[in-house]
Amino acid sequence: RRYDQDVMVFRQVGEKVLAVQMGVRKGVLLGKKEFSVDLQPQVEQEFLKAYYTSNQIPREILLNKPCWTDPSEKAALEEFLAQRRLAPVSLTIPKRADKLALVKLAEKNLESSLEADSALVDLQNNLNLPTLPHVIECFDISNLGTEHVVSGMVAFRDAKPDKKNYRKFKIKTFLGQDDFASMKEVVTRRYKRQLEEKNPLPDLVVIDGGPG
Repeated sequence: RRYDQDVMVFRQVGEKVLAVQMGVRKGVLLGKKEFSVDLQPQVEQEFLKAYYTSNQIPREILLNKPCWTDPSEKAALEEFLAQRRLAPVSLTIPKRADKLALVKLAEKNLESSLEADSALVDLQNNLNLPTLPHVIECFDISNLGTEHVVSGMVAFRDAKPDKKNYRKFKIKTFLGQDDFASMKEVVTRRYKRQLEEKNPLPDLVVIDGGPG
């Protein structure tokens, strides 16, 4: 396409409104952003105004539902966006074909986020955690004979694999095979460094091992 679009879908969940934004530039889907805002009057309109104050405004914004009560409100919102873009902006609720497919895709992404949140709430309740475990880090020890002992750490952020933060550790402080001493070493090394560098700690740490 010769023009840019954004897809913006909203869903009220309790006292929050969830939003998913997907950018389409010249027909190419670039990715998505997720937001959660407190419920308030005209929350979708206020969110659009705030978001496009600091983000690129496309020619067309596809919505999954009206965020206005009458045509004059829609026209005023389009004019607000057009003044910042210095070109016309249209707000569209598609009913067919490619545009509707984009909205359905964004809604599917929003549903996936809701399912992930539900899983995290279950985990928090079952483990009596003080906060929702948005960031989880998990450790395991692997032995290849007695001389090659390594540990792997996988990370999750909002119930999704955070692969850029996966880590592998070589055991340095002793020789031989001792899973408990290995676990002590890698967990200590990981969080000592995080504290020294003033990095945020995870909400939940999971280690592999038996009763010992």
